[in-house]
Amino acid sequence: MEFILLLIGAGVAYFLYVTLQDYLKNPLHQDIVPQKQDFGFTQIESISEEERAQNKIRESEYGILSAILGIFARSDGKMCEFERVLVEDMIEEMARDSKNSKITKEALLDIYEHGDDRSLEQLCMDFDNATKGEYKKRLKVVEFLFVLAYADGEFDKNEEAMLIDIAAFFELDNEDFNKLYDEFSTLYSNNIEVTKQEAMQLLGVEDTYDAQTLQNAYKKAIKEAKGAILDTQHFNKSMLESNAPNLRRIKRAYEILNQDT
Repeated sequence: MEFILLLIGAGVAYFLYVTLQDYLKNPLHQDIVPQKQDFGFTQIESISEEERAQNKIRESEYGILSAILGIFARSDGKMCEFERVLVEDMIEEMARDSKNSKITKEALLDIYEHGDDRSLEQLCMDFDNATKGEYKKRLKVVEFLFVLAYADGEFDKNEEAMLIDIAAFFELDNEDFNKLYDEFSTLYSNNIEVTKQEAMQLLGVEDTYDAQTLQNAYKKAIKEAKGAILDTQHFNKSMLESNAPNLRRIKRAYEILNQDT
C-alpha cells in the first residue's frame, strides 16, 4: 500500500514539474503585440472624399449649367465644329469665373459630356435657385442658347421647344424671351454675302493658308467674337448688337475658305 502511494506521489510530482516547465516556456504574462490590421478605411475615405467633391461640383451653379448645356447641345442630334468651339469656350469661361479652384474646365466638360441624373426641369429649377437675384445672368444664358441653336444655321423644333421650357423654368418674362426669339429669327432669316478677301480678313489668314492654319484661326475668331457671356459688365449689352452677327459672318467666312483646302 505504501508503495502504491509512493508511486502516485511521484506521478503527481512529475506532472507538476512538466506543467511548470511549459509555463516557464510560454508564460501567460508574455506581452502580446497587436498587429495593425488594414481594413481599407483609408481607401474608403479617399473615395468618399472624391465623390463628395464631384457632387459639390455638380451641385454648383456652373456644374448645373454644364449639364443643361449638354442636354441642349444634343437635343437636335448633331453638333457642328462651330457649336463645339462655342460650348468649349463657354465652359472655359465658367471655370475662370468660378471661385472654387476645384471647378476646372475638365470637371465641367465631364459633366457636359456625361450628363446628370436630374431632368432638364430639375436642373433648370436648381440653376434658378442658384442665381436668385441674378435675372440678367439667366437671360444672358438663354441668349447664348439661341446662338447655339442657330450654330448650324437651322433652328430645330426640338431646340425651340427646349428653349421655351428653359426660359419658363428660369422664370424669364415672356416679353424678354419673345424679343430674343423674334430678333434671332430676323437675324438668321437674311442671307449674308462674304467675299474671299473679306473672309481672309475676318479670320486673319493670308492667301497661303493651309487647313490647320485655317482651323486654328477659325477657333480663335469664334472665341474672340463670342466675348465674355458671364461678365456682369456685358449683361446690359445684347449679343445681337455685335457678337451674334460677327459669329455668323465668321462661320460663313470659314465655309468659303474651307472649300479651297
